[in-house]
This record gives sequence, C-alpha cells and structure tokens, in this order.
Amino acid sequence: MSRWQRFVRRMDREESASALALIRIMVGAVLFADFAWAGSLGLVERLWGSSGLNLSYQSEHPSLAIDLLGENAGQVLWALALTLALTTTLGLFSRVSAASLALVSAQLAAIMPQSDRGIDGLLRIVLVLLACSGCGKTLSIDAKRATGTWAPNVPIKTWPRYLIALQLLWMYFSAGTHKTQSAWWPSGDLRGLYVVLQDPHFARFDLSGLSEGWDSALFSLTQIGTALTMAFELGAPLMGLAIYYRATAHREGRLRSAINTLRVRELWLALGIGFHIALMITIRLGIFPYGMLACYPAFFRPDEVARWIRKMRLSPE
Repeated sequence: MSRWQRFVRRMDREESASALALIRIMVGAVLFADFAWAGSLGLVERLWGSSGLNLSYQSEHPSLAIDLLGENAGQVLWALALTLALTTTLGLFSRVSAASLALVSAQLAAIMPQSDRGIDGLLRIVLVLLACSGCGKTLSIDAKRATGTWAPNVPIKTWPRYLIALQLLWMYFSAGTHKTQSAWWPSGDLRGLYVVLQDPHFARFDLSGLSEGWDSALFSLTQIGTALTMAFELGAPLMGLAIYYRATAHREGRLRSAINTLRVRELWLALGIGFHIALMITIRLGIFPYGMLACYPAFFRPDEVARWIRKMRLSPE
C-alpha cells in the first residue's frame, strides 16, 4: 500500500469508545464548573449582558445571538451553555449536546471577545470532534438507553481521538515556539517561571517576603522548571513520533526501537501531567490546566484505559 492508503486505513480503524467518552465527561465537567463559577460570582450580566462591560449590544453589527434574542442574549446563552455542558458530561444526546455547546460558546465569544480565552477556543475544537465521534456510545445515558448498560463495549472510529491528540501537540509546540523572550532560554538565565511567579496577577502566593536563601533556592527550582517546560513544549513533535512508533512497534528500525525502549511517550506524558498540576497549585490560569488534562485520554489507547480501570478496581483479571 502507498503511504496515503496506510494513513487512511489507520484513521479508519475502530476501537473502544472509552477514551473519547472520558474526554467527553471531563471536558463537559470542566466547562460546567467554569460557567457555574461565572454565575456564582455574578459575572453573567457583567460579561455577556446588555448592561455589562461589552459594546456588542450597541454595535451596528451585533452577533447572531443578539439579533435573535435581543438584550437577554447573554443570560439565555449562559443558561444554555450550563445545561449543554451538563448533558455533554452525562452523555445525553451526546453528539447534539457537544455540537450545540461549541456553537453557544462561540456566540458568547462573539458577544464579549475579551472573555474568550485560548483554552475556550481549543475546547470548542475538541467539542466539534466529539460531536463527529461515537463518544456517547459508552459511559453515558445514551448508552444506557440504547443497550441497557452504562458501559457497553461498542467500537467507534479512531480518527477523532487522533485529531484531538494532534491538536494538543500543535498547541504545545506553538506555545513553545512563541516563547521568544530571552527569559525562557539559557541566554536569559531560564528565569521565565520565576518572573511569572513574581507577578501578583498570576501567582497564587506572595513570594515577596522570602529570605535571600529561600529566594535563591526558589530561583534554582524555577530554572529547572523553565528548562523542563521548554523541553516539554518543543518536544511535542517527538511525542507525535513516539505515538506512531508505539502503534507500529512490530516494524523494524533503530530509531523506532530506541524511542520505544526509552519510553519517550511515557516520559513526555509524565512531564505534561506534572506541568499542569504545578500550574494548578502555583498560578492562576483559570480552567487552562484542567481543560488540557481533560483531553489527555486522547494520548492513550482504549485498551490502556481499560487496564488502568482494572488496576484501580484491583481486579484479578
């Protein structure tokens, strides 16, 4: 077969729906928590309401939602987003819920562009891919209604999972290549994370009162963290190669053998998970680390997910 034929054949393979179902559940839960948190803080009117911070309602070219819903567009869209995030998580009308949530999120962004973060755009892409997949075939109300069980072993196409993984790798690599300031490189003493941790807008902790010795120790740790961050982000293409080599481990090749033996995929994933957990603890970045980790099942085959579940249950199988 030609390379194109092999590519099409691989993308057209079928696998268990468990990995994409986990992404659906976690992405939906992250977005539900985010919209609920905005509501609890009283930000719905401020961000998307007609009397809030935006000028979309007075614009000569308002968003489609404002044309259709008028001054209540923001509140209606927020309520819809909250509801659709919940139905996506539960797997109720999974494909329609995911597609509708992506559309509603895009309309909220059109009303108040300043409220739309990079992670929102990325999760909209993930939602569209989920809507094109069989993510509701298991671990969902849809599965329970269709088969009588919550977790049937139903095969689905594998290409949406591959494209979600590719989207994440592109995001990481792009983030690394855009860190052009010297602070992220040896020429700037790898002080990138140290600078961020000193910024009161982002830092969770006030480090200004550290003694000289503690400050020096912190700086050394952040230098290591900065170097690992750059290696992780710029190493995203190597992770893509490692995924491919793991899937074709039966073939020969020194590079394939070396990458599989060194467990490059596992090392990169360990760096990524540690990176996002560290962000959760030290820096205020909203739902970014949670939303990214919610997509990580895309890097694992469903049979690997099933093995973890058995281990967590201490199953003898």
